Amino acid sequence: MTIVTIIDCFIDEPACLGVPPFISPQVRAIVGATRDAGSEANYITIDQIRNGSAIPRSDIYVIMAGSAVPGKYIRAAPASRPEIERLAGSLPG
Repeated sequence: MTIVTIIDCFIDEPACLGVPPFISPQVRAIVGATRDAGSEANYITIDQIRNGSAIPRSDIYVIMAGSAVPGKYIRAAPASRPEIERLAGSLPG
């Protein structure tokens, strides 16, 4: 079975942050597509990685990120471009 890890670096579209269930529709769609393909999906956020959580070993990694609206963030801050580049460079494959 293929294992896919989705790394949620947060999408700051107004419809995503601060609105339950707090996970963007794009990330939920990736999980659904992974399961439809008969694969296992893992999910981790950039905040968990920032706090020292290990990224699960996987066959495929999907980094989901995007900043559409500039501004200040009270809680969850989307990953910066340098942060995403470091993250991508640290993943196998």
